[in-house]
Amino acid sequence: MEHLEAIEQFIVALAKRASGQALQGWGAISMFSKINPLHQREVVTNQDIGITALCATMINGSFPEAGLLTEERYDYDRYDERKPEVCFVVDPIDGTSEYVRHGVYWSVSIAVFQRGKPVAGIVSFPALGCMLFASIRSGIVDVTGQFKLPTSWGHEPGPRILISPNQMHHEAHRRGSGAPVRRHMSIPCLTSKFAAVLTGQADAAVYLPMEGKGAFLWDYAAVAFFLSLAGGRVTSIDGSSLPYDVCKPLHTEGWLASCMGFDHEYWRRHYHTSCSIPERES
Repeated sequence: MEHLEAIEQFIVALAKRASGQALQGWGAISMFSKINPLHQREVVTNQDIGITALCATMINGSFPEAGLLTEERYDYDRYDERKPEVCFVVDPIDGTSEYVRHGVYWSVSIAVFQRGKPVAGIVSFPALGCMLFASIRSGIVDVTGQFKLPTSWGHEPGPRILISPNQMHHEAHRRGSGAPVRRHMSIPCLTSKFAAVLTGQADAAVYLPMEGKGAFLWDYAAVAFFLSLAGGRVTSIDGSSLPYDVCKPLHTEGWLASCMGFDHEYWRRHYHTSCSIPERES
């Protein structure tokens, strides 16, 4: 990719600026509500808006021909008609509720696409002082050299699978539900789950389909790219690939993310059967 080295340096600097702004504004959070494309009311903060504005200004200043896809600046009916060759996909704060309650699992996520494919990305967990970077040129780099999320597993046997707090009691996660013993731990936020799998702190993470819930491209673009570089795997629960389409950024079929060596297909079929999801034809 032309200018990839410059883009790599730029997104590290951008992530550091955005992370600093998020931390600085942590003590003075203003909240608003909005209706998302799934017709659900959700919370947005002044920092979501402020970090989006920061990213737009910095990207326009350094890469004026590039596109920007982000939750707070996206026309759901008509994405940028210029169809830029390079597009920055930004989630200013993944885990707004976690951010508002002063938890530690929220993050800033940035991915760079060229001709519709991810080529670089960075995720920062400002409250933990951790940052991961990756590109097709450099591979995966622990920028801070101390990446570790708070996890606590029991001593039972079986794979370590992360789930969301609001899905703890789903039938698919119960022991004796037609699958071998496994260990579950609940942590919030998509990016934190993927990052834990990526860094060996979990074997897999799963999110089951729920009415009125979904994942947007800016939620998973960077960390799904990281996991693919590391030899892991990410699919929908129905077996299809997660979309990387900037014109259709919403995914509602749930997902399973796993590390290299995990029996991804076995567990995917377990979850799809437990949720009574039709199998996607190949």
